[in-house]
Amino acid sequence: MNFNLYTIVDGFEIDISNQSGNLSWSYQAQTLGVNLTFDYAKINDQEIKPGSIILLKDIDDQEVIILGIVVDRTRKGKVYNLSIYDFAFYLNKSETTIQFNNTNATTAIEQLLKKAGVEIGSIPRMSTLITKIYIDTTISQILNEIIDQVFLETGIKYFFEMNGSKLDIKKVGAEVFEGSFKLADNLAPIMLEDVIGKDFTITDSISELKNSIIVLSSEADSVRILERAKDQASINQYGLLQDIISIDAKDEAKARNIANQALKEFNRVVSAITLPVLGHKGLKQYRTLKINDADMGLVGDYLILSASHTYAGGVYKVSLSVEVRS
Repeated sequence: MNFNLYTIVDGFEIDISNQSGNLSWSYQAQTLGVNLTFDYAKINDQEIKPGSIILLKDIDDQEVIILGIVVDRTRKGKVYNLSIYDFAFYLNKSETTIQFNNTNATTAIEQLLKKAGVEIGSIPRMSTLITKIYIDTTISQILNEIIDQVFLETGIKYFFEMNGSKLDIKKVGAEVFEGSFKLADNLAPIMLEDVIGKDFTITDSISELKNSIIVLSSEADSVRILERAKDQASINQYGLLQDIISIDAKDEAKARNIANQALKEFNRVVSAITLPVLGHKGLKQYRTLKINDADMGLVGDYLILSASHTYAGGVYKVSLSVEVRS
């Protein structure tokens, strides 16, 4: 798999691949947006500066992998290091004021994106009702709060992803990585477990563990506890790790479900595994990997938390961080 880089000038794509190298891009869970960096040698009059539009394409099928804008440029001699972010950059940096009044989550997101001038891609139907006024709040924060509320009410986790200029919403783990790896054109495709490096690492952590959840109704003149959920065995083992969730008074009937969903999600030891593998453009955050390698002790479904891609000297590699799902 090979890649080309282009910049857009007056509506035309200008190939800058021969002047570029050391490509690196990463997908991170809970982060809206992708960052691409590469070195660029200025050997002609072609100027790449902050604000320039950059395209990263797969040479084989001309698929656009990343469409973004140059945010930072650092120069050392005639070589520049460029840092590009996809168009989620604007969602992370732009603030807005908007009010939702008993608006279902899907419609609320569509209204928000329309106000922000962002193209709407694929959005599932989410019936959770949103009632809140946001004042001078970043668009990405509003989006995350909406899907967090959807999760607490339904148990379904969603994430956001830019595809070109459009924003898609997808269900976490719903897409299963089924891509194949080829070491050469004349060789048969090989399975994921055959390209995993042996120097993988496993980290177990309780840094995000919560074994006690309190749901509050926060009103203008009082604060009331609506529901508690806790795991006493976990508290005995790890100590009290408590989280407090505030909800509107109108959602009181949902308090128990919200507490139970939060406890189920956060009351666990997270086992994260770092895996070096051959490069594949389909390796992105929140995809499910199916691995069956008993020799390495990697058997089951794994959720991609991050995928760091590097392409240099014709060598394409990815470092994955995955979480055990089964």
